[in-house]
Amino acid sequence: MALAAVPLSAPAQAATMSASACPSGYLCGWSGTDATGSMVKTRTDMPTMGTWDNRIRSYWNRTSSVSCLYSDPKYSGSYFPDPPDNGLSSYDSSLDKAISSVKFVPNERECIEPPYAGWNAQPSPSTAGFGDLNGDGRADLLSRDRSGRLWFVSGTGDGTLLGSG
Repeated sequence: MALAAVPLSAPAQAATMSASACPSGYLCGWSGTDATGSMVKTRTDMPTMGTWDNRIRSYWNRTSSVSCLYSDPKYSGSYFPDPPDNGLSSYDSSLDKAISSVKFVPNERECIEPPYAGWNAQPSPSTAGFGDLNGDGRADLLSRDRSGRLWFVSGTGDGTLLGSG
């Protein structure tokens, strides 16, 4: 998708009217408190916020995913996980004009960690042994995450999604 966010111009209105402009399935952010001012909406991950960097003062996650709001670009810095459709979040001094990237994930853990289990194995001194599923001499792992997805995790720690659960 070429366009990740669509800025909308809206006059300052009562919070209920402005908040109602946020469509279901989107995370919306406003330049003013209580869902007033200009609005941006997205339903895709945004490693940078472009012209909306550090401008959001209130937001509403109307998606079915946890939205991870980060203080720095590329999903770094401090973060705040917002549950799905948790209602309008108005002024919060720790998030006021401090959102630089947004990621949508199935559960809060994935805001800061990969969805698959951490794993690292040393090479085996003999021919591929028990658990070496890809023939690289290291034991590998198959695991399911909290969302039920099946992962292949190689002995080097790299994860590959095998199934959606």
